[in-house]
Amino acid sequence: MDKNTLKRLKKLNELQSSFSIDNPGLRRAIEFKKNMQALSEKITQDYNTFRPALAGLERLALDVKRIQFQIPQYFIDAIYESQIHTQNINDVLKTLNLTTQNLQLPFQKIVEQQRSIQKMHGNLQNAIQKMYVNEYSELIENITLPAVRINDAFNSIRALTESIKPPFELIQSAFQIPLAYQNFVLYQLEKAEKDEDEIRDRRLVITDLAGDLMDNCQIVIENAMIVAEKSALESEGEVASNLFNSLNQNLFYLYRSGCKFDPILYFNASKTANINVFGCNICEQVFKINKLEETSTGKCIFKNTTKNSRANMIIPSRVANIEENFGIIIDNLYFLLYEGSGDAKRLTSLLTDNELETLWLIKHLRRDFRHDVDHGKESDIIKKMMSPKDFFMESISKPYPSTNFDWSTAQLFLYEKVYDMLCLLQENIEMKYTNN
Repeated sequence: MDKNTLKRLKKLNELQSSFSIDNPGLRRAIEFKKNMQALSEKITQDYNTFRPALAGLERLALDVKRIQFQIPQYFIDAIYESQIHTQNINDVLKTLNLTTQNLQLPFQKIVEQQRSIQKMHGNLQNAIQKMYVNEYSELIENITLPAVRINDAFNSIRALTESIKPPFELIQSAFQIPLAYQNFVLYQLEKAEKDEDEIRDRRLVITDLAGDLMDNCQIVIENAMIVAEKSALESEGEVASNLFNSLNQNLFYLYRSGCKFDPILYFNASKTANINVFGCNICEQVFKINKLEETSTGKCIFKNTTKNSRANMIIPSRVANIEENFGIIIDNLYFLLYEGSGDAKRLTSLLTDNELETLWLIKHLRRDFRHDVDHGKESDIIKKMMSPKDFFMESISKPYPSTNFDWSTAQLFLYEKVYDMLCLLQENIEMKYTNN
């Protein structure tokens, strides 16, 4: 409870003490005040307990529905009960000619944000109805409202959290992608209210298609949470997704007047969408390979640590538009594929050095980005394989990236190579156990 609320309660107590306790209305006010104090103390206690999960609450413009997926339901019930008790106190005090203008709930801003988001959702529904007359009417009939997608995502994460109780750091990471999509939707709706009709139509189509990218990530998130071992994870900051912001940067020309491009075609061809698809496919291949190996031997090839589960969430949701983001992508591919396979020890019996060229490339790139040092036989192998300079020359026709376009192009090229390597690994494992 904040200091202002405490002062108001103290003032209320002083006002009540000046009246006779025999006053029935006053007894009701005192009773409700005690209830409010108890509930407020409960809220304060729970707020302090869940402070890490609520960090940046106002910055993320959350609504009350979204909060319930991060904190226990009884916390939300307490907030609503506080509102009811506050209203009852107001009614009693008005009959006593007392002023309560300053008696406000600490969560009033959240309620206002909820109304604002509900209004924007209503505007979106109205805009969708208007779009039935245009060339995208067939698609719009099957559109899923962003609120439905977001609620489904948070419900899923909440259910998994309650059933399997994954590490807290993994829960935080899981929330980042639907949070990023919600912020993207809010931005798109604000823009759509001011757009010309033709631009608004394309913007809403892109907003809905972007939801497919979140759904792709959600499948990976759920799998990563299910298989994750309960192991400690060093704090490495938020897993902030820039997937949806990058999408708008890719498709900026669709928001110009007079544009005649098909938004569906250009969305599917965009680099951001393809990075998401290949990133999800990489993670799915890892899950499939582990399931194949575990079915036959009881062990996984890629260890399901918390760090690797977190990497699964980053790989399909982060676009390398700058050097720093490319380095983060390399880190997480390294964690998942190299460290996850026991420093490649569980791979060398299944693939040749040449077939593992992409893995050695990842290690070589990480050595250059993080200044790691290679030792022994592996160092000799890496020297014979593709160097970072060779990789960039092949992927972007430059010795080193210099633009946002270069970095993301190199990322997509690398993802394609990783996916091909994992497909070959899956084939070899299937052949191994089929022959046996």
